[in-house]
Amino acid sequence: MRVSPGSVRPVLAALAAGFALCGCLGIGGGGGDALDLVGDDTTLTPIGDGLSMAVPDGTSIAVTVDEPGDPFDTGGGGAGCSTRTGSITIDDGSHQGRIELERWSPECRSPVFLNGAHGWFASAADVPDAMAVEDLDSPAGPVTYLEHEYTECTNSCTTWPMRYALLAEAAPADSRHPLLVLVTRADNGIDLASYAVTLIRSS
Repeated sequence: MRVSPGSVRPVLAALAAGFALCGCLGIGGGGGDALDLVGDDTTLTPIGDGLSMAVPDGTSIAVTVDEPGDPFDTGGGGAGCSTRTGSITIDDGSHQGRIELERWSPECRSPVFLNGAHGWFASAADVPDAMAVEDLDSPAGPVTYLEHEYTECTNSCTTWPMRYALLAEAAPADSRHPLLVLVTRADNGIDLASYAVTLIRSS
């Protein structure tokens, strides 16, 4: 069954809050119990720094996680900005989607979305022209979802929308890079908000 993202998000947020209260996620060895969020089974998958995220569960689905690595200076993000980057790739056999996992230091502030720079910001307030802004809840903490256009130019320019989900943890495992940001292209079909509301601290 295909469910529109707009109708799913309120239900997902409520489910995530409910699981956080009742402990139904079954955190433990093996990444957690199967979890039914939108009509398909999902499984909690570690994504680094003690966090896990629910991804589709099934024999035809491959999930590859590259956890955020060592920090490096990110000059485009402003003075003192450093980041840690990783990714999660979900392949269901017919299409593939990639979600970038980024950790930003508090100094990262440069809402430029052009030629390799996908923007650094702490909240939607830093991005006045952000689209589709939503405040969501996850078991790991509040999540801000937004979309913004990204442009690449050589001889001509191409623009497409990107989706962002910012998790603000109260006690992040990496205090130097406290903001976890999930980023993906809007045209790959990934409803980023439905993944972001499943984020949970598992260790």
